[in-house]
Amino acid sequence: MTVADEVARQLGMTKPGELILADRICEALLRIDSVIALTGLGRSTIYRLVAEGQFPQPIKIDGVVSVAWCLTEVETWITDRRAARDARLLP
Repeated sequence: MTVADEVARQLGMTKPGELILADRICEALLRIDSVIALTGLGRSTIYRLVAEGQFPQPIKIDGVVSVAWCLTEVETWITDRRAARDARLLP
């Protein structure tokens, strides 16, 4: 099972490919385990990057403790990292 399959399962999606179509599921929220699975980052790294303003801010979902991240914001962060990498590889 791929990471996309696992995240799709956690979000209750029938098609893992929907993760790529952010405009169709822009309101989906990811809990920390899904963010870890998508990014490959550890929990403490994610929170450190959030504190440094280098990763999307989570949204409080219960008004007190529980938080989640907007799928489209995490996907945009991943896309930006990929674009930065590709720009460095250009001659």
